Amino acid sequence: MSPVVRNAVLMVTVAVLALAAGFGIGLLRGPTTTDGDTAAPLAHLLTQPVPDATGSPTDMSPYRGRVLVVNFWATWCPPCVQEMPDINEVQEEFRDKGVRVLGLGIDTPERIQAFGSKLTVDYPLFALDGGGLAVLKDFGNESGALPYTLVYDAAGREVFRKLGRVSHAELRQAVLDALAAPH
Repeated sequence: MSPVVRNAVLMVTVAVLALAAGFGIGLLRGPTTTDGDTAAPLAHLLTQPVPDATGSPTDMSPYRGRVLVVNFWATWCPPCVQEMPDINEVQEEFRDKGVRVLGLGIDTPERIQAFGSKLTVDYPLFALDGGGLAVLKDFGNESGALPYTLVYDAAGREVFRKLGRVSHAELRQAVLDALAAPH
């Protein structure tokens, strides 16, 4: 194994272990769901400030009442990075219809900010840092695997959930379904 690959594997292993240990659970921990319902965690997320890529708290209330794509990702997750252009394209296609993407990074603000300077996306990237694993579980992802994407209609009802890389076609269809949902 080359030194570069060995270092990459080591970095990913350390990051996963830190997340698994629940390092810095933080204030984002909302209501835990046992039945897979993610409406309560979304409502909780939208009532409090969430750190952006610089670590500054961001008011999430402007996202209430919109169709939302909630994408959990990490800078060290290749499938997460690979799906970002597709997610961005869907965001741009439906921006005028009020659709918004929330990129919830399971990483430090410093890493997310550095990453954001390399890959441009037109949706906000947030830094859940060590508390991200707990938030993932609140949103129904018991395994903590990434990427993880959910789509909500404007009433806050989940209409789509995908663990693993989401394709452009399936995300686009999920957004169309969310837009067609009765309010």
